[in-house]
Amino acid sequence: MRRPHILAVVLLIACANPGEAAPVDADPVGQQPRSQINYETGIRPLLARYCFECHGQEKPKGDLRLDRLSPDWSNLEAVSHWVEVRDQLNLGEMPPKKAKQPDAKELARLVDWVSTGVNKALRSHSAESKIVFRRLTKQQYGNSLRDLLGITLQDLESDLPDEQRSAEGFDNNGELLVTSPFHIEMYQKIARRALDAAIVTGDEPKVTCSVPSGSLKFEYTVEVKKDGRKEKRFKHLWLYDHPDKPKEWYETDKNGRKVFRRRHPIALCRVGGGAQGLDEGGVVLSRSYGVNPISQRRDFGPLWFDCSRFPYSGTFQVKITAGATIPDNAPNPTLVVYLGYDTEMMHRAEVGRVELTNSTDDLKQFVFTGHLDNFPMPKPGKITKQSGLILTISSLYPTPQKRGDWAEPTILVKNFEFTAPFHEVWPPRSHTKLLPPKPADVPEQVYVRQVVERFMKRAFRRPVKKAELDRMMKLYASNRSRYGSIEAAIKVPLTAVLCSPSFLYLSEPYTNSGAVPTSRALNDFELASRLSYFLWNTTPDAKLLQLADAGRLGDERTLRAQVKRMLADPKAWHFVRAFTDQWLKVEQIDNIAINALYYRDFNNRYQKRDFKNEVYQFVGHVLLNDRSCLDFVDSDYLVLNHRLAHYYQIPGMSQRSGFQKVVLPKDSDRGGLLTMVAPLMVTTPSGEETSIVKRAVYFMDRLMGTPPPPPPPNVPDFNEQQIDESLPVKQKLEFHRTKTACANCHRKIDAWGVLFESYDAVGRQRSQYFAERIKEDKGRKRIEVYHGAKIDDGAELPDGTRITGVKALKDYVLRKRKEVFLKNVASKLLSYALGRSLSLTDEPLVDELAQTLAKNDYRAHALIEAIVTSKAFRSK
Repeated sequence: MRRPHILAVVLLIACANPGEAAPVDADPVGQQPRSQINYETGIRPLLARYCFECHGQEKPKGDLRLDRLSPDWSNLEAVSHWVEVRDQLNLGEMPPKKAKQPDAKELARLVDWVSTGVNKALRSHSAESKIVFRRLTKQQYGNSLRDLLGITLQDLESDLPDEQRSAEGFDNNGELLVTSPFHIEMYQKIARRALDAAIVTGDEPKVTCSVPSGSLKFEYTVEVKKDGRKEKRFKHLWLYDHPDKPKEWYETDKNGRKVFRRRHPIALCRVGGGAQGLDEGGVVLSRSYGVNPISQRRDFGPLWFDCSRFPYSGTFQVKITAGATIPDNAPNPTLVVYLGYDTEMMHRAEVGRVELTNSTDDLKQFVFTGHLDNFPMPKPGKITKQSGLILTISSLYPTPQKRGDWAEPTILVKNFEFTAPFHEVWPPRSHTKLLPPKPADVPEQVYVRQVVERFMKRAFRRPVKKAELDRMMKLYASNRSRYGSIEAAIKVPLTAVLCSPSFLYLSEPYTNSGAVPTSRALNDFELASRLSYFLWNTTPDAKLLQLADAGRLGDERTLRAQVKRMLADPKAWHFVRAFTDQWLKVEQIDNIAINALYYRDFNNRYQKRDFKNEVYQFVGHVLLNDRSCLDFVDSDYLVLNHRLAHYYQIPGMSQRSGFQKVVLPKDSDRGGLLTMVAPLMVTTPSGEETSIVKRAVYFMDRLMGTPPPPPPPNVPDFNEQQIDESLPVKQKLEFHRTKTACANCHRKIDAWGVLFESYDAVGRQRSQYFAERIKEDKGRKRIEVYHGAKIDDGAELPDGTRITGVKALKDYVLRKRKEVFLKNVASKLLSYALGRSLSLTDEPLVDELAQTLAKNDYRAHALIEAIVTSKAFRSK
């Protein structure tokens, strides 16, 4: 007989609203008011009949003894166990389907009693203080410095240690944000470096590294073929203004062989693998070295500019005039610019990239800027041939999935300019932002005090106390004589400001009531900081501080208006990327090396960027454009570029398109997060075959918020057990579940992972597993990968429902587990917003947020606004 768990769900939803009183209608069994059911006579007999067999022993399953569990709702430890009971009943997973089952009336009584008691207990404790003193995370610290100082240094925070992650996966949990002596040392070092980049002294530095436009020149020889044809052989490519040509000679190496040597002068342009020169002075680049296996023609690699005289700090600018030749059906090539040294060892970092859609008949200029401090630099005094500062211009495009898909595109670089250091204006804008010109009639002390006070208010995100400002001015005065200018001396107090707890921490003092800290409402400045670090991951802007200064930010209407403004600002992508990375663990695919034996056409470097960006773009589309949060489960669209559309075999997308919303074919299994490549890859750490268990745990934990308990100690890994390797995966799992130590948990876990089996380790659909065999060829043995057992992605879920594949799983979640999913989204976003782990007493708010979503067509902005206007967010 099918278990009546659906009735339990209905009853639970009816009584779970924390804002409503518990129902007091008559109990179906005995006509007793439900709110007055006696535990000893009405509940314990049911537990004894259906639960004590497994949860009343000395070694109970799940370490839960119901026969000794207190029914006292003032005992929070006991309440936490009753919550577990409630959730298992709600999910229909207890009692186990093979055990004796309660009838509908008995189950209704049990669920109603537990839910009413739990809700009452949680409401009574929800007002307790949950103060967490929270410092800025590594990412928030870097973003704040850049916004405060108006600089572009991207690696400021790179030397700081990574943050610990909470159980929810977030790195902004105040309880885990420790501050060590190493942090203090690095904060001082970073602050000084950042201020040196923002505030300049002296005259504008001279340009030491420059490539003027139109300076490319070729030297070539003409070879006459036997048939009389003439062919140009390009030997060198250099700059017009460089006096030296390459030197060539033969010498004898240590083995006595005669070898040819060529020494390029520094500040010479070189082309990897050769060059196709044009009479008008351009370089044709394609992606690969050597012979391309698909086109069977010679390809030529990147263009290098090697500079011996260059600055080690400051900004630079690169201008490139280029166009592309794009054959039919081919993707657009991407022009990528790198800066660093030693091209063989790849000590370099990316300056920028642009996808070329213009042809060689329509050349366009592309401008890239950066800061030299963000890039690997050669050591001073070690500049030799091919080891100066090297600018690399490359062409990049995906590998065809099969031979002959398309001819490869090329890029024509007509001209390029490189200037370092580069300044649009002098002093730079970062300098004048902090130090506006001093009026001649204003005394130095008055001017400096104004500058320091303005900076402190922005850095501390609140008004500055006179005593605080006086201390900084004393610091300035005591150091003024040691420096030759205001610009140099003022960096001392500003460094102190950037190392102050008022900058490094979200300062939210509490009121004292005896020895116990008391919760209170945040003031407008504290609210501005909490809001900004939630939705922007950086310091508040001038608008938020103005509203706080006027005392208007606490008004709910104003607060909602600011949420809409902030979500429309480009800085909201800081929030999207941080929340997505930590919720879905997207960044972990960078640590997974896909095995080329299994996936020969997979490009680890190129495609992973697209896979991560797909998730960021999709989550951003939902959160920033006020889409339904149910789109995370399933959607009739994705946000793709043309490379991903090609990867997913979705037709009709222009090759000259960036990321955009793409409507899926009606028969597509894609849509939502579950079938994107990045989430599927995260659960394939081996880079070879998929893991049913890891995919199941990821789904249960990240998407549904119902993670399984950790495995008991001394349980061997799945691959350590003696299982016949020729068996299909599902049969291996059946063997796994026969082990007593594994069975109880894996019966609830494995089915969720089986449903994903029609997707391989790189997210493509499949019908067979990979298998390996040893093949002998001319006396040599090698591993051969072939298609083996057929895929079976059908499974019976813990509640007895049988479904097949992810498409059916999406439908199941939306029909039967929608509330569970919505509570998970609400709890993840709430935990991220509050900067702490949630507790049992937060459950009423999570329920309320989930209900707000349901009442507002599941729109993301309704959830975010409900979080921001909640008492939990607006109080300390």
